[in-house]
Amino acid sequence: MSTRSIGIAFRATLGFSCIAALSFFLGFFALQQISDVRTQALEIQDNWLQRVRVLAAANTSLNRYRMGSMQHILTNSSEEMSGYEAKATLRLSQIREQMAEYSKLLRTDSERGQLQAFNQSLDAYAKRHQELLQVSRAGDKTGARGHLASIRDAYDQMTKSFELLITQADQGARTAADQSSSTYENAKIGVLAVIALVLFGTIVIAWLLTRSIIQPLNEALNCAQTVASGDLTSTIQPSGNDEATRLLEALNSMQGVLLSTLRQIGGTSTQLASAAEELNAVTEEGGRETHRQHLEIEQAATAVTEMSVAIEQVARNAAFTLELTQTSQQNAVNGQRSMEETLASLGSLANEVLSSAQEVEGLADQAQGIGKVLEVIRTIAEQTNLLALNAAIEAARAGDAGRGFAVVADEVRALAHRTSQSTREIEEMIGSIQLGTEKAVKSMQLSNARSQEVLTKAEQASAALESIVENSSEISRQNLQITTATEEQARVARAVDQNILTIRNVSVQTSEGAKQVTAASQSLAELATDLHAMVKKFRTD
Repeated sequence: MSTRSIGIAFRATLGFSCIAALSFFLGFFALQQISDVRTQALEIQDNWLQRVRVLAAANTSLNRYRMGSMQHILTNSSEEMSGYEAKATLRLSQIREQMAEYSKLLRTDSERGQLQAFNQSLDAYAKRHQELLQVSRAGDKTGARGHLASIRDAYDQMTKSFELLITQADQGARTAADQSSSTYENAKIGVLAVIALVLFGTIVIAWLLTRSIIQPLNEALNCAQTVASGDLTSTIQPSGNDEATRLLEALNSMQGVLLSTLRQIGGTSTQLASAAEELNAVTEEGGRETHRQHLEIEQAATAVTEMSVAIEQVARNAAFTLELTQTSQQNAVNGQRSMEETLASLGSLANEVLSSAQEVEGLADQAQGIGKVLEVIRTIAEQTNLLALNAAIEAARAGDAGRGFAVVADEVRALAHRTSQSTREIEEMIGSIQLGTEKAVKSMQLSNARSQEVLTKAEQASAALESIVENSSEISRQNLQITTATEEQARVARAVDQNILTIRNVSVQTSEGAKQVTAASQSLAELATDLHAMVKKFRTD
């Protein structure tokens, strides 16, 4: 069965599944080898390294145990010896615990036999060591030193057994390390071999999969290049049942559709060129008409704009006139109010002037009455003066007897003279007062007459201001109507101007559209020619 009978999706899935299976096998094998290496590493870590650690700790305890006997011999203090004995007991116990821990790590009988031999030599050495401490406690330091030399054989035997344990642990660790290295090398070789096998299988699968996809795509590419070169007469014979085969079949169908379409385009391109030339002529004529219409609309827009400006100027002037008229009307009202107050003040003034004139006339009458009284007083003073003169004459005739009476008569005559003189002065003053009073009366009468004339003129002025206020109100109403009318005309003119501008814009757009249509028709004619030439490039026969 050919691979072309299988779909590309299933084919690619199958190929990638094989590659994934190989990768899984490679990973599983590598994990298996890593597990073996891990097992060897754990063996070294959990067994042999633990043995070395326990033996090193036991060796340290043995050295401290032996040094305790030397320190016990060198001291004479009972307390220090007791302390050394306690430490010796503790260190012996530690050694036994460490050996018990070591025994758990052993796996063969030979290893356990070596450990048992060491325990026996340790017991023998511990017994000799205890005897040495007893001798040292008894105070026999010389005997203790001699006894120290006698237990050297037991110590050497114990040391040899302990060295055998160390050698056994070292050899076991080296053997485990060699096995781990061998396992690592085997794992590395196996993994490399499996990698090579997986890589070879992946390359083969990728080559087969790529070949099954690229081969039909190259056929489709050659077909597309043939069509692109303008040859639509070549035939395509697809084989297989995959997507590439369906692509070749689609290209074959597309080639047939293109061939039919190009033949139809070639037949209609000539008709399109003729129609485009006729359309170009019609659009050019329409463009010229649109241009003339645009010029006329421009003139109308300019005229309407100027009219709108003039109407707005009239509206502004009317509004300004209305404002001035309202101001004049308010001033006239204020003047009328002031004139009414002036009329009232003039009326009061005329009444006061009339009252003052009457009082001045009464004062003149009283001054005349005072003059009459002064005339009587002057007459009495003259008669008194005559009587005093007569009395003086009579007193002179009487001689010494009338001398006192003569003095009185002289005083009376002097008094009468002063009274007469004062009366004449008062008469002069009264005369001056009467003269001033007469002038004041005349002035009051003249002022009264003039105040009446001013009152009359003020009443006439008040009537004139009232007429001015009424006329100003009427002018304000007329100006308000004019302002309203001009504003309405201005709105209408602006609306007309806006409509004219809209029409002009539409005309401009129409003119531009006509130009674009003309250019498009020319381009269409050129495209039709180019299309016909391009169709000729294809091989359809």
